[in-house]
Amino acid sequence: MIIESILPTNENFKKLNGHYKAQDLLPMINSELKILEERQQVKYLNLYTPFVDSQGLLKEEFSWNGVHLTLAGYQQWVKVIKEDGT
Repeated sequence: MIIESILPTNENFKKLNGHYKAQDLLPMINSELKILEERQQVKYLNLYTPFVDSQGLLKEEFSWNGVHLTLAGYQQWVKVIKEDGT
């Protein structure tokens, strides 16, 4: 079983305002998901780090509305999976 981290969002797009509320909690939630890797013997895939910018937001080139991914976003996702060997 593979558990993937939660992707960041980017409120600067101002398109899906109700979807940005948990942004500040994502690092903590992802940290808890990582703990499951050891406790539950599952594989944790960190997608957050490759998608987050220096301000903690989803990189603009990977989204068209701050939540959903563009083709470049999905290509990045595939790249992360391949690099991880998952």
